[in-house]
Amino acid sequence: MKLGILPVTIMIAGACAASAATAQSFTKPVRIITSTAGSVGDIYSRQVSTRLSERLGQPVIVDNRSVAGAGRPMMIAGAQMPPDGHSYVIIPGPSYTLLPLTVKDPGFDAVKDFTPVGMLGSMIFGFAVSAKEPVASIDEFIALAKSKPGQLNYGGFGANSPQSMAMHSFARNRGLALVGVPYNGSTPAMLDLTSGRISAMVSALSAVLPLAQSGKLRILAVAGDKRLSILPDVPSTRELGISEIENLWIGVLAPARTPTEFITRVNREINAIMALPEVSETLSKAALSVSTNSPAEFGAYIRKDMEFWRRLADAAGVVPE
Repeated sequence: MKLGILPVTIMIAGACAASAATAQSFTKPVRIITSTAGSVGDIYSRQVSTRLSERLGQPVIVDNRSVAGAGRPMMIAGAQMPPDGHSYVIIPGPSYTLLPLTVKDPGFDAVKDFTPVGMLGSMIFGFAVSAKEPVASIDEFIALAKSKPGQLNYGGFGANSPQSMAMHSFARNRGLALVGVPYNGSTPAMLDLTSGRISAMVSALSAVLPLAQSGKLRILAVAGDKRLSILPDVPSTRELGISEIENLWIGVLAPARTPTEFITRVNREINAIMALPEVSETLSKAALSVSTNSPAEFGAYIRKDMEFWRRLADAAGVVPE
């Protein structure tokens, strides 16, 4: 009888010891590098940091970095962090997957310098037109553009920005002669869109939704697979067969060679945090979504996203500068 109980006791003790070791593996403050305060990356970081601190039993420090050059300073700083399991980056996807296609020397290697931890969610994009344009659907916009070649324009943030590349590809694939207008920020772009100086724009839904609600512009489509509860009458890009406009994912990376046990633990904790109703509710108010996966799934998603941006960059004739 005693011989039968002993192995079970040893197994239980071993499991408890392993669990304790995992719980004690975080032995110092955890650092999260992300983009500037108030940015999308920062919004997600703030949702994660306090809750992650409680779960790991260590302070979590959010280190905001400049988003100059599409987030280059943030990515360089992230690549230079030690692979000690206590260092992470929360980034918007283009800073990781698009930047290396647009800059000759980005200062980091997307494949060699980082390892995926997990996705957090997406910044939802919308296809918006000025209320001064006589269109109420994507089909009507396409028809208008074809009737007025070279007379309709769209806003973006330089030829290499996600918004500009999406619009360029959308127009090219439909034979539309649209003219791109670059802006240094979303505020002047939104002013020109509402005034009718530009006709259309792909933009973060958080920027265009209040203006649509006040009647200053119309949202003709939201990026993604399905309609949103806050805009039930607006079709999704998938419904419309639009493949050029994608939401921008937000995710967690760690320095390459970070031990697997840290990656696994942080992934498990952030997935649990993102599943909290209060987190998804807070993010949805900012037109942000929640979406989580495993490190392996995130890695596969990133590779697919890299190929997506490569195709758009090639179609737009983007040359790294």
